[in-house]
Amino acid sequence: MANELFATFQGTATLYAVIRRVSDGKVWSAAAAAWATFADVSVADYDVALASKGGDFYAADFPTAIEAGVEVAIIYYEQAGGSPAITDLVIGRQSGRYAGSAIGSGAGSDLITLARAQAHSQLASVDTSLLGTLITAASRALQTLYKRTWKSTQFTELRDGDGTQIMVLNEFPIISLDTVTITDSDGTEYDIATTNFRINAPAGIIKFKPGASDDFIYFPNSFQNVEIVYTAGYATVPEHVQAACAETVAAMYSSGKTDASLTSERLGDYSYTREAAQGIVPAAAKQLLAAERDVRIGR
Repeated sequence: MANELFATFQGTATLYAVIRRVSDGKVWSAAAAAWATFADVSVADYDVALASKGGDFYAADFPTAIEAGVEVAIIYYEQAGGSPAITDLVIGRQSGRYAGSAIGSGAGSDLITLARAQAHSQLASVDTSLLGTLITAASRALQTLYKRTWKSTQFTELRDGDGTQIMVLNEFPIISLDTVTITDSDGTEYDIATTNFRINAPAGIIKFKPGASDDFIYFPNSFQNVEIVYTAGYATVPEHVQAACAETVAAMYSSGKTDASLTSERLGDYSYTREAAQGIVPAAAKQLLAAERDVRIGR
């Protein structure tokens, strides 16, 4: 295999890729041929240069020194100056698991698999590498717009205690409450048994049970003194969400857009704006997800 790393760009430009390891966020250092902790001052060590293949297609081989099976996030940039810089503009992205000869799709936060996307009449013959990129971009756009993470994921939240017995978590439905830790005013950390809580899974709410017995039976007033680790989402993404993702992928492919956030993504500020996501999600997908808006109090 070759040209596993690729991006499209209209016009002449210097393009490169940066490869991140999803498990720990480390970056592949092309200079050292090893994983490294990301540092702004070392950006020029991380670039994998893409070569023009004619027309608007740029590509490069995936580094052979990277171990097979690793899940990666790949970000593509347009180089503005003489060398890569933290302010270079993101022009595309890709994620998946490196299989030793190709980058598979459907990993990480992707809401649908390649097979599910190809079931859409407009996507059956789309190149699988491009389709994988579109799936990731569409998934992120939907999750940004609806402020939902449908795919089962473990989250860690550091919250302010407010003196009550209840906490509304950011993600739902709750699959499991894994740990609750309260830090006292003297800095002592107390692990609260999760059996002391009632869980409203669909609403994403936890509450101390009446008669709970532990070091704390409420969330004491303080700044970021409560750490909650929990798993939320769905083991299988609901079909209407998958259908909405497929519609968004089809819309992006038809319009030639492979990235949903060109207005806001930078190397040092990797994020999506809701405005960009709003413009990329088609009406058909919005109709499918009409009931998915989070209207809970406090959200």
